[in-house]
Amino acid sequence: MTRSRLLPFALGALVVACQGDRTTAPGGQAPSMAIVDGTVDGGNPDFFFLPPMVPNPNDDPDFGDGEFNPDLAPVVDICALTTDPTPVCVAGSPVAHFAGSDLTVSSGNQKYHLSWHTDEYALDVGVNYRVKVSIVGIVLGYADIDVVQNGGQAKHVAPGFVPLVNGRSLPIDFRIERGAFCDVDADCGEATVTNDGATVVTGSGEGGAEFPPDWLPDGTDQVLVIIERVTLEKGFPCLPIPLIQFTGCFRYRTIPEIAEFTLPVVVGVCLDAPESHPWAHLVQLFKWDEVNFRNVIPLENVVAPFVNCIDGGLAFGPGPSPWMQFVRGGIRRIADFVQPPLYAAPMVVHKGLGGLVGSFSRVGWAVPAVIEEVAGNGQSGAVGSTLPVDPTVRLISTHPEDAPLAGARVFFHFFAADGVTRIHTERVETDANGLASVSWVLDHAGTNRIEAWAQTFDSPIVFTATGTTP
Repeated sequence: MTRSRLLPFALGALVVACQGDRTTAPGGQAPSMAIVDGTVDGGNPDFFFLPPMVPNPNDDPDFGDGEFNPDLAPVVDICALTTDPTPVCVAGSPVAHFAGSDLTVSSGNQKYHLSWHTDEYALDVGVNYRVKVSIVGIVLGYADIDVVQNGGQAKHVAPGFVPLVNGRSLPIDFRIERGAFCDVDADCGEATVTNDGATVVTGSGEGGAEFPPDWLPDGTDQVLVIIERVTLEKGFPCLPIPLIQFTGCFRYRTIPEIAEFTLPVVVGVCLDAPESHPWAHLVQLFKWDEVNFRNVIPLENVVAPFVNCIDGGLAFGPGPSPWMQFVRGGIRRIADFVQPPLYAAPMVVHKGLGGLVGSFSRVGWAVPAVIEEVAGNGQSGAVGSTLPVDPTVRLISTHPEDAPLAGARVFFHFFAADGVTRIHTERVETDANGLASVSWVLDHAGTNRIEAWAQTFDSPIVFTATGTTP
C-alpha cells in the first residue's frame, strides 16, 4: 500500500457524532470529493465503500491488497450537512446512528452491511447528508448523499454525491481490510474486543494476545486492539535496555487506551533462534511503555499457543543489539558496543512464548544478565610492566535461573592518566564459564583504569591499578 493510513493517535479531532467541527478526511486532508475512502488520495487505503452505493472499486490498486477483517465493530452515523463551501455535519445528535446488531458482517462476501430505511426518517430534499463510518471515534471514511424526490432527479446529482430517492432504502456496504489502523506495510492485527475476551493475532501469526473474560475495567465495554510489528532503524534495538536482544518486536495498544487491565492479558511473540543456539532458552519478554526510557519491566513467561511460529514466513534469527545508555533523560548509542547478528540462516527453531501484562506497550525479547568482578582489581606494578593477574569478569544470565553466559562480548576500555580519554579497547568473548579477561600493561604512573562493559544492566565493572616508577 502506497498511501498513508489513518493514524489513530493523530485523529483526536475526529468524532463519531455529527458535530460543528469541520470534518477531516483520513490522512488529515480537507475533503476534495463527496466520497472519501481508499479510492481517493488522502483516504484510508484499507477502507472501501461498495456497490450499489458507489461504483465497484475492484480496479483500485489498493483494493484487496489486504485481507478482509471481520473482527471489528464499526459504527455508522448519518448527519445533515451545512451549506458552507466546505460542508460539515450540523452540530448536535446525528440524524441516525447504527451500531452492533444494526450491521451485519459477511466473511463470505467480505463486507459489512447496513440498510438505511429512509422512510423511517423525515429527510429534507433540500439538505445533503453524510454517511460516516468509524470505529471507537476514528473515522475510516464517509460518503455524502444527495436526497431527491424521484428517479429522474437522481440522474442529475452533483458528481461524487450518492443519489438517494427520499423514502427508499439505501444499502450501505463497505469493506475494511487488515491494516486500516496500522503503519504502512506493518505485520498487523486489529479487532474489537469486548469484556467477553478474545484472541487477536497479526497477519503473519507471529504476534498476538489472548484476552480473558472480564479483563476490561468498569465503565468500558469494548476497545479496539491493535498489534503491529515495530520496524526498527538499523542498529537500534526494540527496547531501550542494555541487554542482548532477539528479533520479535511488537507494539500492543488499545483505543481508547486502558491504563490497567482488570485481569492479566497474555501477549505472544514468536522467538526466532537457531536450534542449537545456547541463548534461546535464556530469553525473557520485556515491556516498555515507549514514554519513559527507564520504565522497562520483565514479564512472567507463559505459554502462548495462539501464535503461529511455523508458517509465519522465513525468519532470520536474532538481529544486532547495540548497547543503549541513558543520558539526560534520553538514550545515546555507543556505536562500537554492538553484539553482532547472532544467527543468519533460514533453518531456525520457532518458539511460541508469551508473557503476562497488565497494560499494553512495546514488547520484545532480551537475555537478562549481570556482570560481576572476578579478579585483577587493586594491583600495582612498574609502568610498562604486565600485571600478574588479568582483570577478569563473569557474565551470568539470570533467566530462567542463574547460569554462565557463554559467547557474549565484553569490551575492556583502557583509559589515559586523565581517566577520561580512552587509549584503546579490547573485545573479548566469554568462555563456557562466562569468563572474560584481558592482559593489562600499565600505561602511566599513578592510577590506571579499565572499564569492562557488557550487555547487562549493571555494566561497567571498573578496575584500577597503580603504576610506579623507579
